[in-house]
Amino acid sequence: LAKNVELHVDKTLFAPEEPIVISYSGVTEWLADHSAWICVAEEGAASNQYKTNYQSPGVGSGTVTIAAPDKPGTYELRFFDGYSSTELNFAKRLTIVFTVS
Repeated sequence: LAKNVELHVDKTLFAPEEPIVISYSGVTEWLADHSAWICVAEEGAASNQYKTNYQSPGVGSGTVTIAAPDKPGTYELRFFDGYSSTELNFAKRLTIVFTVS
């Protein structure tokens, strides 16, 4: 269902708690209606472990903003295509790196 969803950030280094503006495209009406969401998690963490609050994208293309975690490390943007944070709903991954400024 989410195979055509794309996520993009303009940079890969962020200060702790800096806003991350995430561009997305390919979100269908079905995904939006079924509570698709984007979050940040530690790289390789289980699908139900994420570091920040999540944001729900709208239909089509747009942006959401999520604060970077408060500690340096390697993190991933994750797109879930449904209500829960299960592997079944874990659809997309984009690795981004956060550093302390």
